[in-house]
Amino acid sequence: MNTPIYEQETTIRWYRDEERAAIYTSDLTTMTKLDKLTETSDDWKLENVSKFPDGTVADKTYSCPKKLISYRSKTITRNLTDEERAEIAARFRK
Repeated sequence: MNTPIYEQETTIRWYRDEERAAIYTSDLTTMTKLDKLTETSDDWKLENVSKFPDGTVADKTYSCPKKLISYRSKTITRNLTDEERAEIAARFRK
């Protein structure tokens, strides 16, 4: 049993006097991303898992330091020349 896509949601909340934010999600894509963060970083914690009666995961709640939550005002696009791209690629190869 899965939650229909149109019902899947993610909610981020925190209180001013707490150091950690709570992220609730029933979105499977977001769960996958946050599961990877919990495996690779000590800052991210899996707090709770709710399951459907058939045993499949319904939703999860994670937590992280509030400083890891960010806001962005716009997407930055870069117009790079072929030379600049080659230079960047060479740096990454090192």
